[in-house]
Amino acid sequence: MATTNQYEFFKYLFEIEKSTQKEIVTKGQVYLSVITFYLGVTLFKAPELLKELESEEPNTIMGVFLVGILFFLFALLFDLISLGHFYKYERINDAKHIINQLGKSPPSDEDFFDDRIIDLTVAITRNTRANRKKDKFLLLTTIFLIIGVLFHSIFFTIFFIEKL
Repeated sequence: MATTNQYEFFKYLFEIEKSTQKEIVTKGQVYLSVITFYLGVTLFKAPELLKELESEEPNTIMGVFLVGILFFLFALLFDLISLGHFYKYERINDAKHIINQLGKSPPSDEDFFDDRIIDLTVAITRNTRANRKKDKFLLLTTIFLIIGVLFHSIFFTIFFIEKL
């Protein structure tokens, strides 16, 4: 037999998971902004870089540049997957369904809270699973973003050293 305090505890756990979901989405949106801005600037400036490199034989410097772009594209892909609506989040309960279950005589408060705690437990479990999947894709986004930045740092270092 559940009490109001026990229900509030499970509701608190649900709210924590809900706030985790919001944090993940915010992080994904920041990554999306950074990646699209960087790719936009890079692709806008790419013709100038290609013109500068045309005079030289094809070498590894262009390969480093292209590999960096590839890592940024993979970061973008994983970020879009993490932001996508591929993950099903569970609501606490369906009010209409609860009303239909009540019947002619209402259940005791303890029985009612028992059922609501079960609803919360199911929602917490499913939402945690969805958040973990999204977080894994954001981790991949972070890794590919860092590798892309490293490749482009190497590219620009070599590019400017050769121009000196």
